[in-house]
Amino acid sequence: ASTVPSTELSDNLEIALALQQVVRDSVQIEREELIQRSSRLFGFLRCGPELKEVLGRELDAQLAHGRALLDDGAGRVRLRGDHDTAETA
Repeated sequence: ASTVPSTELSDNLEIALALQQVVRDSVQIEREELIQRSSRLFGFLRCGPELKEVLGRELDAQLAHGRALLDDGAGRVRLRGDHDTAETA
């Protein structure tokens, strides 16, 4: 079963840090792969629709804020660098 228990993955900060760690390790990564690899950090063997929704929602929030993660417009995510400006987000 791919159901995400309501008590698991409820900490947005923990999810955000996991997403950032996967991106840091990958330098740049496609959205779906980022979600898949992040789910493995939490010990899930497969990433079903509910888990994808939870991780995807936090990824979208991180991208909207643009503080740590940026979307390149082609479905790939990378860490914000010192050279990136707020207008890039």
